[in-house]
Amino acid sequence: MGFISTIFGKNKELTSKQQWEQLNKKYAGNPIERIRKKLALVASIDHAYKEFGADNHKYQLNSPLSIEKVNQLQAKAGCEFPEDYIAFVTQIGNGGTGSYGGAGPYYGLYAFDDAIDRNGIHNCALPCLLKPKMDIDEWKALCHVPEDCSDEDFDIICDRVHQGTLYLGTCGCEYDLLLVINGKYKGHILYTSDWVNSETPYTFSYETSFTQWYERWLDEVILGYNTSWFGHRMGGNEETLLHFAQNNEDITKKISAINSLTKLPELSNSSLYFLEQQLQTKNIELYKVSLNVLATYFKEQALPYIQQALVAPFDEKTDIVIPIIYFKYRDQCSLFKDNFFPILKATDNEDTLRFIGYLLAELNAVLVEDFQPFFTHTSVEIVRSAIYAASHDINLKDKTLAFYELVISENEEISLGAIQALSSSNYIDSELLPYLQQAWEMYPKEKNPYIRNNISSYIAKVYQNNEIDVTRW
Repeated sequence: MGFISTIFGKNKELTSKQQWEQLNKKYAGNPIERIRKKLALVASIDHAYKEFGADNHKYQLNSPLSIEKVNQLQAKAGCEFPEDYIAFVTQIGNGGTGSYGGAGPYYGLYAFDDAIDRNGIHNCALPCLLKPKMDIDEWKALCHVPEDCSDEDFDIICDRVHQGTLYLGTCGCEYDLLLVINGKYKGHILYTSDWVNSETPYTFSYETSFTQWYERWLDEVILGYNTSWFGHRMGGNEETLLHFAQNNEDITKKISAINSLTKLPELSNSSLYFLEQQLQTKNIELYKVSLNVLATYFKEQALPYIQQALVAPFDEKTDIVIPIIYFKYRDQCSLFKDNFFPILKATDNEDTLRFIGYLLAELNAVLVEDFQPFFTHTSVEIVRSAIYAASHDINLKDKTLAFYELVISENEEISLGAIQALSSSNYIDSELLPYLQQAWEMYPKEKNPYIRNNISSYIAKVYQNNEIDVTRW
């Protein structure tokens, strides 16, 4: 991209936003040329490759494909791909030299000629069976894999869920990007996670075409937005998102717009006023998202609402503010210390218990006795969280007795958690050894290898002279 300097050399005195505005004005009716110039601008702005995935694709694209080559591929696939996507790969670029492709969201864009057969070229001409508000039962019927599924049947299921889509690239881990190339939602982008036997299989993009989606990515990088999980939040600036939220009676869409404010580098007093208004709602999800955004950008103004939710009688708002304190006010958590203990005695919420544990650990104020009442709870997750929190008592060595019965729990997750908690004390007394030996016998490696491994390392850490040989148990 040596042409960057010629495009922007005369505009060094302009900010990135001003250059962006000029490009939007100059190429208002030409999205392909806008994208070409914005890609150059993005490369000049993020020259240190700080954006996620940029160090892989480095904002580079390989040379475009010829229209003849593309037509051959379309004929082979038996379908016509979205026009704007074809314009992109024939006029701007096709893939790149990065491990996962060329310049694009996340790790970049895969080359069209390589991607076309990735999920079976025979599936391209079939209509995509997915839709934005697909009923979960309908999805499960579409992607369910029986326990006795043969390889051939599994391939049929995979073909079915991939049909009518083109692989674009990866977001990392098991998350991929697909372009819908056939059916009612042709042109949309799909964000996929676990693709079979999953209850949250995919998300449709807000944009309805490839170039809208790609240009939005460029815009958000140029404007300094938070592009982590790009596309999962709505597009638009503060004014656009506020207007949408203020004038939308659909509570789900309103919440989505408010949550999308979190991609912005800062918010104005207009958002402050609007968010405080939303905190008067009776809808707990609207309250939750509004308080979270308020605490992200206006910490001082959010404090009275947080403190109010920490006073009895405790309710759902209390459960909401505890994680917010951990993520937004951890450096000030001593302000709330005295509120945590009454909540701990009253709560039955695993998240609340867990985050109070984190916060008290930050303050070196964990006491085993505050969490011990949860050791007999019917919820395994609550017991595990209580064990983990209690293990941060600075005087744990003197309180190990509280965990002995948990070591021989019939639930292996509880047993493992108790052993790991005790191990952090670096202490074993004579009364604990029989419990460890019983757990060793209860959980052979074929049942749970982690329990024996943790007992072995615990014993070895405390008895460094090999006084106890667990292999003889």
